[in-house]
Amino acid sequence: MKKIRYSRLLITSLIFLICGCTEILWHSTRPDSYHEDVSSLLMTQDERKMVVVGEQYHYIFQVPETMQALLRSPVKDSLYVSFKPFLMDGEEIAGSVSFVLKKEKLVEKDGKSVFVEVDSLDSLKAEAVEIGFNKPAYRLNVDLKGRRYQATDLSSADLKKEELTKEYRIEVEDNLSVGKKAARTILSPVTVTVDGALAIGALPLVAVGWGSVGVACSLSDDKCR
Repeated sequence: MKKIRYSRLLITSLIFLICGCTEILWHSTRPDSYHEDVSSLLMTQDERKMVVVGEQYHYIFQVPETMQALLRSPVKDSLYVSFKPFLMDGEEIAGSVSFVLKKEKLVEKDGKSVFVEVDSLDSLKAEAVEIGFNKPAYRLNVDLKGRRYQATDLSSADLKKEELTKEYRIEVEDNLSVGKKAARTILSPVTVTVDGALAIGALPLVAVGWGSVGVACSLSDDKCR
């Protein structure tokens, strides 16, 4: 009888131990989500790097050739822009940004706000397809890869002229603990020059040049279709 009780006690203890280990493992590996409220998107003048300035971190991405072509096109002035959640792998970050050609614009007419077709829409559609936009929605998804840095003090910079018309909230999934993030994240290379401009090393940063950035919509929004 004592052996049976001992066996039952041992089995019960093992069950609790296994459950506890599983719980710890699950909590240690599941992604920890946080968000960044982004008010500035900057780019080096050679268009090779894009800087996302967040409150907690700065993110520096390599700019794909497709996005470089978009930034040189008049299509950039008629876009809805939205960001999908970004994923962290160590200090490397990856995600995507979605561009949708805006087919209508809001204007004032007879004292009312109405939507009208954007100027030269057919020409913009043709150029968008050349860049890589998919019909019939005229949507382009661009994958971005880069690195996360601890935000530095940019209070002496004149950020007002670099700000978007509206803040973006970007979701980031990260399975590192807060302590490990602080230990592994290095300071941002973004600095303020003597005239109050921003730069990475000797490369000046300029505001990202798509006209309707900040007029974001979700992928389920009718205006994005």
